Amino acid sequence: MKQEFHLNIEKALTASRLSAYKNNGENYEETLARYLYNIELCRALYSSLHFFEICLRNKIDEILSQFCNRNDWYTIIPLSDSAINKLEEVKKRISDGGKAITHERIVSELSLGFWTAFFSKRYSSCAFQSKIIKYGFKNCPKVQKNSANIQNIMEQIRNLRNRVYHYERICHWNDLQSKHDLILECIKWMQPSVFELVTKVDTFEHIYNHGEMQFLQIIKDNWN
Repeated sequence: MKQEFHLNIEKALTASRLSAYKNNGENYEETLARYLYNIELCRALYSSLHFFEICLRNKIDEILSQFCNRNDWYTIIPLSDSAINKLEEVKKRISDGGKAITHERIVSELSLGFWTAFFSKRYSSCAFQSKIIKYGFKNCPKVQKNSANIQNIMEQIRNLRNRVYHYERICHWNDLQSKHDLILECIKWMQPSVFELVTKVDTFEHIYNHGEMQFLQIIKDNWN
């Protein structure tokens, strides 16, 4: 690789960041190829993660609104202190942005962690948890439709989502393919039509199956 180009890339991205993508005995081109591969994997996961998060929060909001017979259910149900703090932070952020605090804005601003927490042990004694599981995942096989399993799935997806959205390394995960399949499966449980849509635009399989060699070739073709 051209030395000046190499130094400019390393300076812009930092050597410490790139080193996380280097395996023993590899050269700089292979490290950079893996870095690019990781970026494309994250981008390829974006559509499925997007649809998963939007479907999940809207489905929970719908169920809790029906359960409480009002859409401001978050003022009635026994939320955890952490959830209450997140709710207040969202309201303040909306207000500080000069916008009216509406139900739709609150729901769209709340983090994924706020929604996945509804499947935790904290809410296991609350009647609404079973409602969310029963009606939120109508197409989930009965043997899998329990709070412990759903919570485990939610945490797996949330962890992956956070790594993707914070530009962290995921290309070394041996179970990345199964994680992607799990996201799609959850979408199918919530809304088959959305599952049908996302599978038509999802590019993960293509990127994942071609691996990092596709990016190594780009580097060799342009900067060797």
